[in-house]
Amino acid sequence: MSSTITDTTDLESVISALEEQPRQAEARLHEAQCDSPTPPSAPHPRLDKQPTIPSTPSFNPATHFLLLLSDSALPLGSFAFSSGLESFLAHQHHPSTPLATLFSPHFLPLSLSSYASTTLPFLLAAHRRPALLVDLDDALDAATICTVGRRASVAQGRALLGIWEKSFLAPGTEVDDHGEVIRQFAHVLRTSKTEPPAVACHLAPLLGAVCRAYGLGLEQTAFVFMLNHVKALVSAAVRRGMFGPYQAQKILAIRRGGHGYY
Repeated sequence: MSSTITDTTDLESVISALEEQPRQAEARLHEAQCDSPTPPSAPHPRLDKQPTIPSTPSFNPATHFLLLLSDSALPLGSFAFSSGLESFLAHQHHPSTPLATLFSPHFLPLSLSSYASTTLPFLLAAHRRPALLVDLDDALDAATICTVGRRASVAQGRALLGIWEKSFLAPGTEVDDHGEVIRQFAHVLRTSKTEPPAVACHLAPLLGAVCRAYGLGLEQTAFVFMLNHVKALVSAAVRRGMFGPYQAQKILAIRRGGHGYY
């Protein structure tokens, strides 16, 4: 019995000694840390330097206005006129021919060529010499034979004039010489008592003068004019069921000979 007690006492002593060793080691580590000098804390990588503020890109009013004119939301009514697409399909379509194959290889290049030959020159002339806006509008009105095309051009031109007066010009805004030409043009249109009126307000020459007033270059003006024509044709083809919206975007993005369709 005495041997058993002795053995039990020795075992408890061993356990107590083992439990004491971690406490002694922790105490020695704490003493060593207190005796050594505290190293300076390293600066946080995000706080060791001043935050960099990104530079503000320079604002280009001409580019801003170019984006506004190329926006499909611009209320010009361009997408209400298909430029003869229905008539073309009625004369060219065969039941065995897919509708999509008639648009890009045939109708679109022909329409662009016609538009660039008959209407684009008036846009460019008005951009070069805005003071001739009334004369150019009158010449284009006389040269436009198609009644439907004339009505669409005048409707879009008057819509653009309304946008220029109500949206692009802030109240009391001072305009330069080019802007004054547009203002006088609008005055002639509003006050004309003759029939037909003194000005018809076709889109092409007015857009050329407006783009010149807002600093767009000649090439930019021609580009946005032809691009909007392509977008109107593509929109008409989608409504006609010739192809879907993805194919429409493919046509707008495609490049032909490095210059595209327009």
